[in-house]
Amino acid sequence: MYRQFIELSIKSLYLEYSEAPIQEKIQAIKQASHNLAFMWDKLKPILIDASKSQEEKDMINAVDSYILQYHSFDKNSFKFRYPIDKDYNPILKDEERIDIVNLKERMTELEHFFSGADGKLDYLQECKYEQEKYLQEIEAEMKAEYEAEMRANIQGY
Repeated sequence: MYRQFIELSIKSLYLEYSEAPIQEKIQAIKQASHNLAFMWDKLKPILIDASKSQEEKDMINAVDSYILQYHSFDKNSFKFRYPIDKDYNPILKDEERIDIVNLKERMTELEHFFSGADGKLDYLQECKYEQEKYLQEIEAEMKAEYEAEMRANIQGY
C-alpha cells in the first residue's frame, strides 16, 4: 500500500500541476504504468521550479532517494503484491528483511512532503491565476482609455 500511495501521489500532483496539455498528461500516465522513476521524472522538474530555498531543494533530493529506492526494489509494482510473477516464478527468491519502523517513518515524511508540495503548488497556481487576471484587467482598462481618447480626438476634428 505504501508503494501505491507513492505512485498515486506522484501521478496526482503531475496531473494537477503540470502545464502540459491534458492529452500529454494522459499519455504520460499510460506510458508510466507503475514505473515510479518515470513519473517522478515528470513531476520533479515542476517541484524544482517551485522551490525557492536550498532547504526545499534538499528535501526534493531526499524524496528522490526514497522514490528511486522503492523503484529499484520493485520496478513493476509486483513484489509487494504477489508471491509469483506472470511466468509463475517466485518474486522473492531470497529472504528479504524490511525495517518496518524505519519504513513507516520515511512514509510519514513522504506524506508530509506530498501534502506540502500540493499546498505550495496550489498556492503558486492561485497566485499565477490572480496575477494573470490582474494583468487582463489592466490591459482592458488601458484599451478602454485608449479607445475613449481616440474617440475624443476624432470628435475634435
